[in-house]
Amino acid sequence: MEEELNFYIQNAKIKDIKNYMKSKGIQKLGIPHYISNGIFEKDGKSYKFIILPRFGKSIGHFINYEYRAFLPQTIYRLTLQILDALEYIHKRNYIHGDLKADNILLGYGSKSKSHINIVDFGTSLPVSNNFLESPDSTSFGTWTYNARDTGKVKRSPAFDSDKENINPRSKKRKHETNLLNESKLPTKILKVG
Repeated sequence: MEEELNFYIQNAKIKDIKNYMKSKGIQKLGIPHYISNGIFEKDGKSYKFIILPRFGKSIGHFINYEYRAFLPQTIYRLTLQILDALEYIHKRNYIHGDLKADNILLGYGSKSKSHINIVDFGTSLPVSNNFLESPDSTSFGTWTYNARDTGKVKRSPAFDSDKENINPRSKKRKHETNLLNESKLPTKILKVG
C-alpha cells in the first residue's frame, strides 16, 4: 500500500497528468488521478485507503468471464493507450511492475468506456542504478506475468519489465502468457521495442 500511495502522491496529481497530456497532444492518459487517501479505524484495526475515480470492468474480466474476442483494431487502440500510460510512468522514472489484463480497467460511463486506466501500483518502483541483492526482492508483480529479469538477484527494476508484459512477440520471454495474447487474437500490429 505504501508503494502505491507514494506513486499516486508523487506522480498522479491531476495537474501533472494534464500538463503531460497537453505536451503530448493527447486527449486521455490511462493513469488515474489521485484524489485523496486516509485511514479508517474499526474494532482497533486501521485500514488505509486511496480514493481514485470510478472505473468499469477490467480487460481481464472480458477475457476470462465474458470470453470476448477483441478485434485487431481494438487491440491496436488499447495498445496505444497502454503505451502512452507506460511512457508517462517511465518518464517519471517508475516501473509499474505488475502490468496484466486485470490491472487495466475501462472507464466508467458512456463517454469514457473506450479508454483504459492502468491501476494497482502496489509493486511500482522507482528506477535506479542500485542493484537488488536480496533473493526475496527479485519477484515483482504477479508471478504468471513476470518479465525475464525476474529471479535474477543482481538486477535493478527496468523499464523493459513493463514492456515485456505487453509484448506477445518477445522471444526473450521464458513463458507464454502475456497481456494481449491471452485472448488468442492476431497481434501482428503490435511492435514494442
